[in-house]
Amino acid sequence: MTNVRRIINLCRKRKILRRKVFLRTPDFNPLDELSDEEIFARYRFRRETILFILDLIDLHVRFATARSMAVSPLMQLLAALNFYATGAFWKTTGDSLKLSAATVHRCVHRVSKALSDVIDSMFIRFPTPNELETTKRSFYEKSGFPDVVGAIDVFCIRIVTCDTNTRITSCEERSGSVDDATMFQESEIRKIFEQGSFEGVLVGDSAFPCEKHLMVPYLETDSESHERYNNAHSEAREPIEQTFELIKRRFACLNSGLRVEPEKARTIIRACVVLHNIGLARGDLLPASDTDGDSEDDAEEIPDMACEIGCDSKYREQIRKKYFCDSS
Repeated sequence: MTNVRRIINLCRKRKILRRKVFLRTPDFNPLDELSDEEIFARYRFRRETILFILDLIDLHVRFATARSMAVSPLMQLLAALNFYATGAFWKTTGDSLKLSAATVHRCVHRVSKALSDVIDSMFIRFPTPNELETTKRSFYEKSGFPDVVGAIDVFCIRIVTCDTNTRITSCEERSGSVDDATMFQESEIRKIFEQGSFEGVLVGDSAFPCEKHLMVPYLETDSESHERYNNAHSEAREPIEQTFELIKRRFACLNSGLRVEPEKARTIIRACVVLHNIGLARGDLLPASDTDGDSEDDAEEIPDMACEIGCDSKYREQIRKKYFCDSS
């Protein structure tokens, strides 16, 4: 019996020794060990911007505990930023920060919630009435398309509106299989336009319905004015394509697929949108040669002919005839 107990105790000791122990001091700061280039490559933001974001979320993620080893707000933020940038498994992110996989999982969702629930309104907002004229002028100078206040499209489970500077001005998430037209019909941005809160139009591709406040291209062009309208419309939509490319390059987690339940995925996506706008505001731009996190181009959408059937195209016709009429 004594030998059996001795063997059991020995097995228990070996199991304890094999268990990974993270030696992390309360003041451990990974930023002190990395160059500026390494920080940007790992977290997709400069040191100064990381500290700026930290200041925004500090009180919302700080643990109300006297425990000396509670994960600091900075470590929580770095865990989240590294996950957004790489889409790696929790354990992979945790190993670089001396955190367990379970801790990284909690950090990502804690930071994502702070960014999407608390900081959201500071960095994702539609132009005010006073700002709309500037937005319209910017779109017109870029494309020649009149009265545009935003370009709209769908990516992953989002419906997004951006301005000419690729700043996202509206973001709505949906889970499940929902087509572009249905998403727009049920969106808050459509309700705002229907209420008459804004004067102007959005531009979207042929997957959207043509409505009073949403201009889509002609599927068939049989005159010079139709061609000119479509060319200007394409130029006006270019910022939304650039926006999606920038987001996919900065946040690889959106390319690799989020291995979390839908509600948490929506929070992570919105957090990435907030961070995208913060990066633009602070000049944290990805180098043109930086291809980490790039994915294959999305398959080209096949125009849905049903969008042309029964659509409210009289406003599109008014714009075409007024601004893109055939030259005499």
